[in-house]
Amino acid sequence: MSLLSKDKVAEIKGVLAQVNLTEICQRLEVKRRTVYGVLYGESSDYETLKKVVKEAKKVIREQKKTEQDLQSL
Repeated sequence: MSLLSKDKVAEIKGVLAQVNLTEICQRLEVKRRTVYGVLYGESSDYETLKKVVKEAKKVIREQKKTEQDLQSL
């Protein structure tokens, strides 16, 4: 049984869909299988998921900042 609600899983999937998950997992030395295992309730490695989501949000912020910088030119 997953400790994550369906809404939270959907929110996390939305964040992860905006980035290259493979690249983030390689950078953090985490297996994508672990991330999906936690999302689908097959694993309880929530710390790894938290680390990946935090990095994904960081990448999204950097992308938005870059877009804003380009638009201001």
